[in-house]
Amino acid sequence: MKLIFEALAGNSLQFINGGEPVPWAPHISPALSLIVVISILAVTVVASLLASRRAERAEAADGAGETPAGHGAGGPSAASSPAVATGAVTDQGPPRRD
Repeated sequence: MKLIFEALAGNSLQFINGGEPVPWAPHISPALSLIVVISILAVTVVASLLASRRAERAEAADGAGETPAGHGAGGPSAASSPAVATGAVTDQGPPRRD
């Protein structure tokens, strides 16, 4: 957006406002621009960390009920399933790649 506003403020194109600068185009300071960029990066990093932590907890919960034979309380695990071993697509979704 900053680039668009800067281009409008210094306009010389005849088909935009008759080649005159656009008076309502705001000037965004470099400090404000830097604050916005750093804020977006911080939010992205935090969201990524939360997503990876959630995925680790889900994997730990999936593996918590299994026995060494590969059978948990609900039956055979996905890793010991013949469909996963052959790569066949089932109603359980695609095979996991660990």
